[in-house]
Order: sequence, then structure tokens, then C-alpha cells
Amino acid sequence: TVDDECHDPYQHVAMVIMNITQLEIGRDFLIKLIYSGNRNKAMESGSLPSIQEDEGKAKGGHSESESTTTHLQSLLPQLNSPNIYRRQGIAGTLKNVCFSQDSVWWLLNVVNLDKSLLMTLAGPEELTIDEKVGLDPDYWLLGPQKVREPNAIVRLYVAEALLLLLTNGRRARETLRERRTYVIIRMADMVEENELV
Repeated sequence: TVDDECHDPYQHVAMVIMNITQLEIGRDFLIKLIYSGNRNKAMESGSLPSIQEDEGKAKGGHSESESTTTHLQSLLPQLNSPNIYRRQGIAGTLKNVCFSQDSVWWLLNVVNLDKSLLMTLAGPEELTIDEKVGLDPDYWLLGPQKVREPNAIVRLYVAEALLLLLTNGRRARETLRERRTYVIIRMADMVEENELV
């Protein structure tokens, strides 16, 4: 509701993060891996990981209780926040992160950033069988209940982020083509009223 948006004490934090990610060091901070599990417990207690853990990692294995994530991955759910300022700030942050050319493979294949971006552009339109082939079902399973992002600024940031991903080389373009990104973009473009977007 409107009252909830007005009284959200953290609504402008996303804008601050967006401003920080305009710098390379800010983007690197969001993309840096965070380890959870045994490594954090060992670091907190001041002891070093055991030799067996180190040998397993050297051979390419990972401890069962250890996982990695990033600050960026923890921010992605905020793209669906009911607060407009949070959505705008996170969409701008994702656009800024797409400037990191060295991280494009990771953004597309590990984070699946394209899916988060396209979910904001996907709408309630009915897709044909041919359009559904090869397309992630999450885009069309909600059917008429799916709501496209109502804010033009968020849609603009998402479109710019997708363009930045496309400009990062042939492999990125092929990946997005294989995932049938064009189907969602075409549908969004057909109903878009803001010429800038």
C-alpha cells in the first residue's frame, strides 16, 4: 500500500547501493563471493581449516556444509519489492553491475541475472506453443495473474541492463538467444507506452 511505501525506513538504501556501484570498487564488492559454513566458523574461532578440507578444495571439491553467495544475489529479491524506491535502486544497481565485463559469464550462468531482469518485463500476454518452446516456464506459468513492472524507470534500467549484457560479446548474445530472451522483450515492447523505454 501507499502508506507502507511512505514509512519504509530503508527505502533509500537501494539508491545508495546504486550510487556505490557506479564505481568499479562498489561493483567488485557486490560480486565478491561470501563463504558460509565451516570456513566462517573456523575464521570466527581463530583456527585454520583442516588439511583435509584444503585438499578437497584443491582438487575442485567443496565441503558439503560450505556454500558461496554474493551480496548481489541477496539483493535480487528486492527487485520484486512492493516499494517503488527499492525496485528503482535495485534495477539501477543491476544495470551498473552489468558494466563489469569480466563478470558477464558469471552473471548469466551462475546468478541467472537475465531471468531476474526478464521477470520484470514479462506480462500476462498469452504465448503461442512456438513461443513457449525453449522458454523458461516461470515467465508464462502465472498466465493472466502475471503483472509487468508498472514503473517506467525500473523498466528502463532493466532494458539498459539487458543491452549492456548483449554488448559484452558474442557468447553473451548467443546465451541470451538460446534462452529465448527476445520473446519476452518483444511482448514487452508491444505494450510499452513510454518511448524512452
